[in-house]
This record gives sequence, structure tokens and C-alpha cells, in this order.
Amino acid sequence: MSLCLVISPSGRLTVEADAENLPALPSPTSAAIGGAFDRSSAEGLLLLASREMGQDLAASLVFGRDLARRFFAAVCHLGEEGFDQWHSIPPPAEEQLAEMVAEAPPMRGLEYLTVAVLRDLWAELRELVVARAAAFSDGPSAYLRTINPLWHLLGRVTFHLAENKRDPAKPFAFLATFAHRLSGQARLQHLPLAEALKNYAAANDRGKLESLLEPVRRAAEKSGLVRELLHSRFGSVSRRSSCSRALRRFF
Repeated sequence: MSLCLVISPSGRLTVEADAENLPALPSPTSAAIGGAFDRSSAEGLLLLASREMGQDLAASLVFGRDLARRFFAAVCHLGEEGFDQWHSIPPPAEEQLAEMVAEAPPMRGLEYLTVAVLRDLWAELRELVVARAAAFSDGPSAYLRTINPLWHLLGRVTFHLAENKRDPAKPFAFLATFAHRLSGQARLQHLPLAEALKNYAAANDRGKLESLLEPVRRAAEKSGLVRELLHSRFGSVSRRSSCSRALRRFF
């Protein structure tokens, strides 16, 4: 069965069958999506952000999934200690929401889609996720893994030991990356850590800088090798750069 998203005049999200809307979904998947949106808009968006919904969906459902993924990306970028801030995660900037409205695919009730509706949907999803995470016995991070293991990895720094074929004398290279978002195919996309630092420092976003550098700082405290590698990696960055200043505050 094929499903598409529907927006009511009040901004409530539901789904309906649409035989002309591709791709078709397995019956259990269609039933799960329909049941979730019957319960609430937030329940439906939460399901769209889950591991099971990494498959191809109709364009209108992809639109809903994108909104939910944006929320979870914001959650993950707060870091492991950021649960107290979940309840106040703001929606995307008005310009971004306006762009989402302008680029929304055809769907029934599209004329009711506004920036205010997107803000309300964000707030409803946020309220549901905070309540579920607070009640989860193993804690918020474990709750994220039950939704999608990728959410537990998004926003994290990863250290890589990569083969370096260009230098026989140094056959391996150290690489630190930051998982900054999911692709449309639900794959983690990584930035070099230095690039992520430059972006946040240039935006003067101290909160995100602290969240980004905290696990790196903890790793450097426990491992002299990590500390040495980090200092050598960023030593080539100009001492006047915002990236270098951010590193010196934390190490």
C-alpha cells in the first residue's frame, strides 16, 4: 500500500492511502505508520525517524522524516550530558523553516503548512521525546539507540587510523572526524574535526564548541597518544585562528 502525508487545517498530520503514490510499502509498515499518526503527529514523526524508516518513502513522508531527523540531530549535537537541555531545543531558524515550507512536496492540505505549523510540530515532537527519554530505565542515550542506533553516533567525534599509501615511511595516518548529519540514505556523514571546529568557532557558537570538544578532552586526559596526536594535528593551524583559540581553552 502507498501512503502520503496529509495536513489538516489545524496543522495536525495524518496519512492516507494513495494508490498512485510510489513507492508502495509492505502492509506491516503501512499499518505501523498509520497507527502512529492516528495517535498523534508526534508519534508519527517519531516513527519516521526510527531505524525502520530508512527505506524509500513517498515524498510527503520524506518531508516529515526530514523534520524529525532535524530534531534528533539537534538532540545529538548537545552531547552525552545535554539531556537537561532537550526540553528547550529551539526549532530551526525562521528562514530555514520558511525554506522547508517553500520546498515542501505536493500533499493534501499543503495550503495549511506554515512556519508556525512546523514550529508547533517541532514542539510536540520535543515534548514526546523528552518524556519518553526521561522515563526510559537505561537513560536518554540508551533511549536514542532504541529509536535508531545512528542517533547515538550522530554528533560524536571518531578517531580513525587510516592507511596512508602516499608515504611509505608513514604508512598510517591519524584522522579525527565529527558525525554531523545523516544523508538521505540514513548514512552518517563525517566532517574532519578541524573543519567542524572552524565552523562552530566562526559562528561564535561556544555551546556547540564545548559539546564537540568535551569527549575529545576526556580522551586526551586518559591517553597521552591522543593528546599528542591532537596537538600535532592542530599545530599547523594559525595561533590566531578561532580554531586554535578554542583548542587552547580546552587542552
